Amino acid sequence: MDTSQGVSRSRAAAMQAMTSDEVHAIGEAKDVVGRICTRAAGSLRSSLCDSGCNCPISPPAIAL
Repeated sequence: MDTSQGVSRSRAAAMQAMTSDEVHAIGEAKDVVGRICTRAAGSLRSSLCDSGCNCPISPPAIAL
C-alpha cells in the first residue's frame, strides 16, 4: 500500500468511526475521498456563485 492509499484509508476510517485496519477495500477509501472532494468543491462553487461568478463543476474523479 502506498502513502496515498494509507492516508485515504485512515480518512475513510475516521469518517466511518472505524480503525484503518477495518477499511479493507480501497473502494471504501475512494468513496470517502470522493465525498470530501464533492463537499469542498460545492462549498467553493457556492462561494463563487455568491460573489457573482458562475462556476459549473462536475463530480470528482478519484485515482488512487
